Amino acid sequence: MRAIIKKAKKYMQNRRYNKISSPESYAIGSAQWLQAVEKKFGGYVEGVRRHKVSKRDPRSVEQLSVGGMIGGDRMFHHNYASEYSRALSPLLKDRSANLTIVEIGILQGTGLALWKELFPNADVLGLDIDTSHYNNNLPRLLENGAFIAGQPELHLFDQFVDGEERVREILNGRKPSIVIDDGFHSLETIENSAMAFKGYLSNSFVYFSEDNKDAHIPLRKVFPNKCITSENSLCVVEDFHEA
Repeated sequence: MRAIIKKAKKYMQNRRYNKISSPESYAIGSAQWLQAVEKKFGGYVEGVRRHKVSKRDPRSVEQLSVGGMIGGDRMFHHNYASEYSRALSPLLKDRSANLTIVEIGILQGTGLALWKELFPNADVLGLDIDTSHYNNNLPRLLENGAFIAGQPELHLFDQFVDGEERVREILNGRKPSIVIDDGFHSLETIENSAMAFKGYLSNSFVYFSEDNKDAHIPLRKVFPNKCITSENSLCVVEDFHEA
């Protein structure tokens, strides 16, 4: 019975996904728009083979050989779109602003394409321990209309090892207004990356941590005086000030 219910849910989810129209059908920055743009630039992928992992990755060789990585799933399949739309709304008042946006864990680059579509004048930085998946997928992204306003900046980054010094080097004086942690998802790496970025964030910022329902625990430690919400395995740290 459980298998039948699971199959039925999957079928209904696929039907809803297939009904998503082009981004032009929705208000820019809305939940529906975010889902549509994610789909436009490749959408859901699974079984992406790992080429490189951290030397401090706790998983066994056997665990690393099973399955593969999943991407393009934040807005629809994880149902984060509404919370992203809400949390980004203060910045959507001026989409032409010269923001700095950082995404940790870029896989094939769907997220990077989405951020550049949403904020065309932003410096979009992609951090990952292995950027080859993005490089291999770049022709497809360009074919689908990504990065018309300029391609993102890529940097190698190991969430287990790299900290404040590496972040300072990467940012080179820039102050991120948006950070998305879609990397390893462990409490250790979530805290490591948040600590590394804490001192370099813009005066007004939003910091997303995905796919760990307990992410709020280390993030409350790192950002004790900030507004933190946690829902549906997405944790959001917000600190916005009126101009």
